[in-house]
Amino acid sequence: MAKEPLFSKLFRESPFSLLKQHMKVVNQTVAALSDFFAAAVAQDWQAADTHRSRIGDLEHQADEFKLQLRMSLPRGIFLPVHRTDLLELIHLQDQIPNKAKDFAGVVIGRQTQFPGALHAPIDELIKKGQASTQRILDVIVELEDLFRSGFSDKEQVMIERLVLEVSDIEDSADSDRVKIHDLMRGQEQSENPLDMIFLYQQVADLAAVSDIGQEIGHRVLCMISR
Repeated sequence: MAKEPLFSKLFRESPFSLLKQHMKVVNQTVAALSDFFAAAVAQDWQAADTHRSRIGDLEHQADEFKLQLRMSLPRGIFLPVHRTDLLELIHLQDQIPNKAKDFAGVVIGRQTQFPGALHAPIDELIKKGQASTQRILDVIVELEDLFRSGFSDKEQVMIERLVLEVSDIEDSADSDRVKIHDLMRGQEQSENPLDMIFLYQQVADLAAVSDIGQEIGHRVLCMISR
């Protein structure tokens, strides 16, 4: 009979399971931005508010998983990684739904009218954020498998490849943000200055999703290299 890996025996109630559940909710939150943005562009504020409520509910679910993980982390010597690393990782993950909620809240609050030239570029920026969070979810799934298998080379190589993909997505999202800013500068003379200030912040919130994804990837690499 094959022996069960040591780490699997010690961590049947693994904190990585909660980390994965949290990231699944994070991924759903960012996915919900597409329908929200489409409704906002159409100026359908009733539909937009429905999608905003869903984003808020998902952000609340993410907070609950974060609290569960913080409360369940053991303080003994049997945790396979530093406790502070896991706490920092869940903190980073949790910043993503916060950004999605902030974006949706400001758009609803101001009933933002996005200039037509920005529709496609902002939609593309949202898609980059979705791709980033999906890859990070894949990383967290592999991270759980890595510790269950006792640090097998296969999972470690897979994590490194996925983190590289996350970095590539972040680079592409940065390029998209630069293009959007260039387009926005061309709108500044014709648009309300206060509206433009909020619009810059809204774009920053969306771009931050990919930025945080890259930071999570780097944190995971540091965690598994110790």
